Amino acid sequence: RVTYGVMASGNAYRLGYIGANYEESRGELNRLASIDERAMATWVSGVGHLHQRGHWMREVADTVQVCQDNPAGGPYDFTCVPPLRISDGSAVASAVGLLDGVWVGESMAFMTSEGHVKAYNVDGTELWSSEVGKSRAGDLAAWGDSLLFLDGNRYGNEGMALVGLDPATGKELWRNSNIGGQAQVVIDDDSRDETGAPVLVRAQPTLQFATVDMASGKATWVDYGAPMVGSKIVRTPKVWLVNTNPTATNEGGYDPAQDKWLAIIPGQPNQLWPTVTAGYQDFEYTGGHLVGLNEDSITLLK
Repeated sequence: RVTYGVMASGNAYRLGYIGANYEESRGELNRLASIDERAMATWVSGVGHLHQRGHWMREVADTVQVCQDNPAGGPYDFTCVPPLRISDGSAVASAVGLLDGVWVGESMAFMTSEGHVKAYNVDGTELWSSEVGKSRAGDLAAWGDSLLFLDGNRYGNEGMALVGLDPATGKELWRNSNIGGQAQVVIDDDSRDETGAPVLVRAQPTLQFATVDMASGKATWVDYGAPMVGSKIVRTPKVWLVNTNPTATNEGGYDPAQDKWLAIIPGQPNQLWPTVTAGYQDFEYTGGHLVGLNEDSITLLK
């Protein structure tokens, strides 16, 4: 039960597991001398409890971090353990009470188990602590030099708030309390509309996208009329493809024959490429190319 990873820097890592089953396993990260010398570890460090599926590694500044997808979550739903220094594997910040974290500039912000937010520099020095969260649930997102906090339980129907924070001080810049329930910030660097705005996603009760004005936090929602199927979003540079189905509700009774792929620009109501989306059961975007998939064929699309 071992996973290897080679970063863009050329550094190689091995992530192993100690434990009899998924629920009891704890992770152990090794920095390797090279991918060709996998038995030679430069250092070994424990990274706490990790589910054995859906994990990955990333390097930020002079640190390496292990992140883990949430198997039951939506798109880009993951948490990260506090980072380790690439040089010696030592922890940048204590893991006690810290949940998922994101890098913004040269500092890393974490949620705490109390629903607050704390930030540390790369040396592990605490920079600030904010009690911005009104609940014990939420999500952090880094967007360029901005820090976003989605306050509330994304799996509930209660109202959520999107909060803009000053990453240097933790000061609340604005708060949008009209997000509604079951929303999520799409947080990876490529997930933006043409203006560079971050995107909110709501899968239920119908698929909805919203782009966010970073100056005020205002979110403009567009409803696409049917629930989202699963958590997969296929993103080309401008157009996103999402599978919907009117029977894909939380009450069950799902009929796969009613699946319908939509090609959209987030935040815009028009549905694009109707002939393309009707002709394939699945899509992938890889190596700068969109691929259409059926049970017996793979088609390279322009």
